[in-house]
Amino acid sequence: MNVGISSQDEDATGPSPAAGEDGGTPEPNGTQPPDRPGGLGFVGPLRDLVRRIVRSGRSTPGQLSGFTVVIVLLAVVVAVVCSVLLAQRAETTDRLTTQREPLAAAAQEMYSALSDADVTVARSFLVADYQRDLVGERYEEDIADASTALARASSDASTVPGAAKQVKVLTRQLPVYTGLVEQARTNHQAAADSDSAADAAAGEADLREASELMRSQLLPAAQRLYRINTAQLADEQQAAASFPWVAVTLVAVLLLVLVVAQVYLRRRTKRVFNIGLVVGSSAVVVLLLWGATAVTVQSVFVNRGSETTAQEDVLVHSRITALRARSDEMFMLLADGDTGRYQEEFGDMSERLVGENGAGGLLARAGDASDDETTTQRIEYATNSAHSWLGIHDTIASLLTGNSRAQAIELATDTDDGGSSTATFTRLDRHLNKSIDSARERFRDDISNASNALTLLVPGIVVLSIVAGSAAAIGLRDRIREYR
Repeated sequence: MNVGISSQDEDATGPSPAAGEDGGTPEPNGTQPPDRPGGLGFVGPLRDLVRRIVRSGRSTPGQLSGFTVVIVLLAVVVAVVCSVLLAQRAETTDRLTTQREPLAAAAQEMYSALSDADVTVARSFLVADYQRDLVGERYEEDIADASTALARASSDASTVPGAAKQVKVLTRQLPVYTGLVEQARTNHQAAADSDSAADAAAGEADLREASELMRSQLLPAAQRLYRINTAQLADEQQAAASFPWVAVTLVAVLLLVLVVAQVYLRRRTKRVFNIGLVVGSSAVVVLLLWGATAVTVQSVFVNRGSETTAQEDVLVHSRITALRARSDEMFMLLADGDTGRYQEEFGDMSERLVGENGAGGLLARAGDASDDETTTQRIEYATNSAHSWLGIHDTIASLLTGNSRAQAIELATDTDDGGSSTATFTRLDRHLNKSIDSARERFRDDISNASNALTLLVPGIVVLSIVAGSAAAIGLRDRIREYR
């Protein structure tokens, strides 16, 4: 006997063989519906969208649309990235003359002022009474100049590694030095008023202590600060003259895509030129040529400035060396017998200045590196003055050896005699100072020309990028419309 199974019984006993494994109800034609997980319902529409995009991309209108999107995006990237990079380059170039070089110059001026102060205060103990006030005024000017230069040189010390430490030493020890000098000057004046040997000895002892502080702490800190600022200047010069690889690569890629689009369009449409792509490509070519020319000219002037900075650095070290030797000469006269240390240091400094045989040293290096007629002439004057001064020093040393200390002091300190050590050294220092000023002026001129080379380049990049992207998009849009 056949027993029928009701639909109710079928539900109770489980799914029918036609049902899917997940228990779903089969479609009327017997096929199983697709899986539709609750949390991934977007997968299907997304997959369909990708398929439509792929199918569209295989067609000519789709490929032209793709070119349009890529070109516009690249034009935007070029406008943003290149303008930012070139603006930073221009800022770095400007900062060379507004910040970095003035800071290095301030450190050099501080060192020179401190060295001259040490020389001047020593000379004040040797000159006649009627000259003492005048020499004292020069010492006060040196200290004021050093303090002003220290304030300038330390203006961004917190941002430069190592600079803050040197500024701290200078700020802390300069008042100590001036205090010792004032104490020495007071004792020296008391000795002059009362003819007290004890006051004179105390004054000279205070002066030697002040000079030792200057030589062991103040001058080394000033020299380190100068080197730090000079190294920072060199780093920023290198950054300002570096090749803009990123910007050039982006512009080249944009130009390449425009050319590829033009070739593709020519093959598809048999038309030789597309006005929009031609205009866009021309804009990018102008951008590339303008940018390459501007950056090349800017780099040339910055590199010339670097060469000038290197020459200036040699001149600065020449002046520092001369000042150190002059200080040794003064303290050799004050030592009254114990002159070995100062004579040895003077010999080292003079050899460094003009070479062992008088035809080399820092001055010769500075002259060889000079390509400016005025600066070269001033270096020659400085060299001649250096040789004259060193010859006078030999006479002073001979007088000291021959127990003619009074004559040696007069020859070293007399400002009325044009052939004295003071007058000759003053000429040497003046020529070196003018040579340094000349080098600084040429540096500023070179960097100013470098900055001028980048004038309007940043807005030009933005405008030409917009023109390139817009023209290409319009030209391709007209071709796309032909397929509709």
